[in-house]
Amino acid sequence: MNRRLRAPQMTRPRNDSLPVTKVDSPVRGNTWLWLLLSVLAVRFLTMALLPVTDTTESRYAEISRLMEASGQWLVPQFEPGVPFWGKPPLFAWLSAGAMQLLGNAEVMIRLPHFLLALAVLWLTRKAGMHELDENRGWLALLVLASCPLFFVSMGTVMTESGLLFSTTLSMTGFWLAVKQGSKAWGLLFFAGLGLGMLAKGPVGPALTLIPITMWLATERRWRVLRRLPWLTGIVLCLVVFVPWYIAAERQSPGFLSYFVVGEHLLRFIQPGWEGDLYGNPHREWPGMIWVFWFQATAAWGVLFAWLWLRRAKTQHAETRDQRCWRRYLLSWMFAPLLLFTFSGNILWTYVITGLPALALLIAGMLQQRQRASGNAPLRSSLLISMAVLVPIASIIFTALAPRGYFSLLSEKALISHYIETTNDEPLYYLDYRPVSASFYSQREAGVIAGGATALPGPAFWLAVHRRDGRLPPWGCALQHSPGSGLFDLYRCTP
Repeated sequence: MNRRLRAPQMTRPRNDSLPVTKVDSPVRGNTWLWLLLSVLAVRFLTMALLPVTDTTESRYAEISRLMEASGQWLVPQFEPGVPFWGKPPLFAWLSAGAMQLLGNAEVMIRLPHFLLALAVLWLTRKAGMHELDENRGWLALLVLASCPLFFVSMGTVMTESGLLFSTTLSMTGFWLAVKQGSKAWGLLFFAGLGLGMLAKGPVGPALTLIPITMWLATERRWRVLRRLPWLTGIVLCLVVFVPWYIAAERQSPGFLSYFVVGEHLLRFIQPGWEGDLYGNPHREWPGMIWVFWFQATAAWGVLFAWLWLRRAKTQHAETRDQRCWRRYLLSWMFAPLLLFTFSGNILWTYVITGLPALALLIAGMLQQRQRASGNAPLRSSLLISMAVLVPIASIIFTALAPRGYFSLLSEKALISHYIETTNDEPLYYLDYRPVSASFYSQREAGVIAGGATALPGPAFWLAVHRRDGRLPPWGCALQHSPGSGLFDLYRCTP
């Protein structure tokens, strides 16, 4: 009799046991890891298959190619003999170095930027390692990797990859330095500030110091600054970037005036600033940076807004340290939005430095809601669908764009056809030559005006914009109409 009474008691859960989480389809920690690796594999594949595209990537790729070809490693060149004052040289050093070591295939040119993205993912995991369990830690990286802007930037030649790495290094370094008292992470905080000056200029350190100052002010924790290695850190920071700035101004006088005053002041306070030497000014309405943020984050931005509006159910369970961590991430995420709210000359890439904080916030809120309720706050299938949306779209685009189903702004197909079929007859673009044509032809493709009377020879090749609607009377016959790009290729025999 006693045995029959004891049996049910042994299967009854203890009062102090943790609640069992029930989800529709159990997701183990390594499931998020495998999904993350799949997203990275898709991005590596697409960056190997897609050509260098106009206008931003082709411009930076061509600047890098000129650096490697000319051996002029100090000041980047916009054209042969014309210095490029618009950005510091970190992006060019990375891609030009890869060209010199590995060749000029697209995947090699983009490889350093992909590796920087992997480093950002590692730093993001380090930043949240004490706040998230292993499962949510991998989920945070999956959220970051599948954000549209991060996904695009980690396989593209652009300045944002270096900027994101430097700010993430500094924000992670600062947090771990003040939390753990780590001198090494404190030095990495200062190193990130210096690298930010080489990646993007003064806006790099600004996007680190502004959120840190916001957090210190709201938390009133100014005393934690004592934990930073100020003397050695400042020296390290200055050693990283000051020598290049001095050498660049000596070799190219006027650089500092244009770069500091023009690119970092007038660009943002004067909508449609006309002083830009290398591109067209952007005229955006005040507050457009918030719209760009939703474009850059897509479904994850909507999920964050939903979780934030429903946070009242879990706020009571927050500890002081958790609240401190959440405010640090909010300052980190909102800093670029607040900085550029009233700027008119902006791009969607300007929100990129806050994406690691967004990923950590989403993972943290999901973890907190699960612990508070004992149930998964969202179906795992929904999270998986959100994570694979951008990679699947990129696969479709990569497969169909070269066939003309999407607009792919690159002259690689036209230049390749010209190289394969020509017998040393020159190639010219009518009135305007895209930068990707300069990159793929190594500046062998020239430019000729439609009204030119002095023609280059008895036979030459002419690239004409499809929307032009006019063809010079030079006896030109259509030879090739590539699916990508905006130009058709003609052979002219005037």
